[in-house]
Amino acid sequence: MARFSASQMKFIKVLSRGESVLDSLEIPPMFCKEYGHKLYEGLKLSVGDIFEASVKFNRQSEVLLGMKRVYETFKLKGGESLIFDFSSSKCVRLYIIDTDEMEVFYPKLIFPNGSVLCPLDRACKWGLKFVKFMTCMKEVVDTIVRILK
Repeated sequence: MARFSASQMKFIKVLSRGESVLDSLEIPPMFCKEYGHKLYEGLKLSVGDIFEASVKFNRQSEVLLGMKRVYETFKLKGGESLIFDFSSSKCVRLYIIDTDEMEVFYPKLIFPNGSVLCPLDRACKWGLKFVKFMTCMKEVVDTIVRILK
């Protein structure tokens, strides 16, 4: 069993429009050089706790194969940032940051057998890890004024 610091095994990939229609995803060469030899060929990719897919890591071409299902399920069209966080040499968590710089709300999934899984039906054990809070309200400044008589 490979021993490594899983907390360091991460990379970010901005998905291009062209890549979003392929079944593969190129992995950054520096990541492959540092960690590629530690990864299993068969990986379990998880998005939140609502989606899992089996993907294959090809060491020679430095790509993940089987990504089209992920792209289609989450309707990725290009421009999204994909954050890959390896919890072990066989498991990777995927966080999807939309073009508006916020983590996507993972959609209700309908499976071939007709069963439905909605992220609101149960708490996501990871929660939204990358959240950007914004307000459209004007800044409020509270001041205390002392009036002397």
